Amino acid sequence: MSEGPRNWRAALAAIALLLIGAALGIAVDRVYHRSVAREATRLPPTRGTGITASIEFLDSALVLRPEQRRRIEAILARRQGPIDSIWSRTHRSLLSSLDSTVAEMGLLLDAGQRARLDSLLGDLRNPAPRPHEGQ
Repeated sequence: MSEGPRNWRAALAAIALLLIGAALGIAVDRVYHRSVAREATRLPPTRGTGITASIEFLDSALVLRPEQRRRIEAILARRQGPIDSIWSRTHRSLLSSLDSTVAEMGLLLDAGQRARLDSLLGDLRNPAPRPHEGQ
């Protein structure tokens, strides 16, 4: 009988860790990759921008000590190149799959529906910048 509560707590802890990791990953992705996507049309993305955004987010969320911040910043700087490379390949592949899916769906829609779908997807791919962004 004592195994049940222990297993239940371990499973709950594992799920909580997974959810925390997913939330952190999504948050960092949104902060970093949206800024890179906005800048991609104007200037080549710089590694410093993404690292700065990531470390600022982590520092704000975790209240890092100065030594932790320096060491985490070094980790991010060291690993950013491979992460950017993987993200770029994955992102291109994902967009290609989405484009073919949308094209196939478009065959089922009338002209008005296709135009609306194109408008919706355009808004998702190119969101309007917020007033404080890009300045």
